Amino acid sequence: LAEYQTKRSNDLREEKRKERARSKKAFQALLTEVVPSIWTAAVSSLLSSSSSSSQGPRFDAIRDRLTQDDRFYAVDEESTREDLFYEFCDDLRKRDERRKISDRRDAKSNFLAYLKEREEAQKVSVSSTWDGFVASLTDGDKTDKRYSLSEHMTDSERQLYFADFILDLQDQEEERRRRIYEARRKAEKAQREEYRAALRQLAVAGKILPSTRWRNVEDVVGEEPSHRPVEEQGREVPREIFEDYVDDWNDEYRRDRSRLRDYWRNAKSKTELTAQAQYEDFTKALLDAVSESSDSYSTVRRIINREEPVSSAKVYFDELILEVKDGGGG
Repeated sequence: LAEYQTKRSNDLREEKRKERARSKKAFQALLTEVVPSIWTAAVSSLLSSSSSSSQGPRFDAIRDRLTQDDRFYAVDEESTREDLFYEFCDDLRKRDERRKISDRRDAKSNFLAYLKEREEAQKVSVSSTWDGFVASLTDGDKTDKRYSLSEHMTDSERQLYFADFILDLQDQEEERRRRIYEARRKAEKAQREEYRAALRQLAVAGKILPSTRWRNVEDVVGEEPSHRPVEEQGREVPREIFEDYVDDWNDEYRRDRSRLRDYWRNAKSKTELTAQAQYEDFTKALLDAVSESSDSYSTVRRIINREEPVSSAKVYFDELILEVKDGGGG
C-alpha cells in the first residue's frame, strides 16, 4: 500500500508539472501573438519622444486585451502571469538589442566595403581627409545605400569609420615600406658580403696586402663584378669597406709579424733563406727554431694555420723573399 501511495503521489506531481508547463506554454503563445506589435509601437513612441528609456508596455496597460483570449486564464495566478509577461518583454528587449547591434555592424561593414571600392579605384588614399572625401562624391555616389545615413549609422559614426579606415591604410603603407626597407637592407648586405668575398680572393691571389692602399688597387678592385652593386649604395662605400677590411687585416698581421720576426732571428742562424726558398721550408725552419718551447711552438702553428685571408707567415715570407731579391737583410 505504501508503495502504491508513493507512486500515486509521484504521478500526481508529474501530472501537475505537465499541466503547469502546458498552461505556461499556452500563455506564452498568447504573448507571442499580442505583445510584439504592442512592443514595437511602444518603442517607436519612445524613440519619437527622444526618451532614453528602453522599457516596453506595462502589464496593467494591456491586461484587458489579453483577457479577451481564453489562454490568459490558462495560468491561474495573476503574479505568475505578470512575471511571465515581463520575462517575455525582457526577451524581446534583448532580441531587439541584438538586432540593432547586428544592423549597426552590417551598416559599418557595408560602409567600409564602399570605402574599399573607392580605395581600389584610387579615389581614397592614405592622405585622404573626410572633407576631401565628401567633396569628391557625386550626387550618384551619395545615393549609395552603403554611404547613406540611417538609424543604424549616424554621421559621427560614419566619420569615425572613415578615420579608422584611413588609419588602417596608413598602417598597411607603413608595413609595405618596412618590408621594402628590410628587403633592400638584406639585398645590400648580401652585396657587401659578396664584395668582401671578392676582396678575400684578391688577397689570396696576392693582389692585396695588409699594407695596400686604395689608390693603388682601385682599378683592380673596380673590375670585380661585385664592385658596381656596392658602389650604387654610395660612391665611397667600396673604398670604406676595402679600408676597413685591410685595416683589420693589417692590425692582425702587425701583431703576428712582431712574433714571427723574433722567431725568425733564431731560425735564420741555422737556415739560409734564398730567392729560391720554398714557403714550406720556411715554416719548417720556424717550427724547428721554437720546438723547445711549447707556447712558442703553438703560437707559430696557430699563425701558420690561420689563413683568413692569408696566413701572416706567408705574408712575412713573401716580404723576406722580396728583401733577399732586393739585396736586403731579413
